[in-house]
Amino acid sequence: METGRGDQRTTFTYAHVEDIAEGHILAAEKGRVGESYVLAGPPVPLDELVDLWAEITGRRAPSVRIPGRFLRPFAPLMGAIGSVIPLPMMFSEEATRSAGATYMARADKARTELGWQTRPVREGMRETLSVISKC
Repeated sequence: METGRGDQRTTFTYAHVEDIAEGHILAAEKGRVGESYVLAGPPVPLDELVDLWAEITGRRAPSVRIPGRFLRPFAPLMGAIGSVIPLPMMFSEEATRSAGATYMARADKARTELGWQTRPVREGMRETLSVISKC
């Protein structure tokens, strides 16, 4: 797990697609002209999401977690390999280069001005993984 001494934990703000759609509708109905509204769920570190995915799907979580700072230098190599043989998206040059990146935003304004809310991460993830498992 990426923690301590300057390591950054990859963190995302997860929100269910239906919650985001509802936010767009609320912005159209209640938003002020010329204003922008960030629609983002709570920040969740990727390692916690992986553990949640494992719990929800009944699979074992990965026992080894490699910090992004060790993966990023291999991005050009993954690009070269990917140009010769197809690689899963998670091993692409772009995915490898973005390892350790964090994407967070706050939706305070959307909550306050629009009344927008997201469902709990566990509930949204359970619904998302249910749909994915049917594909």
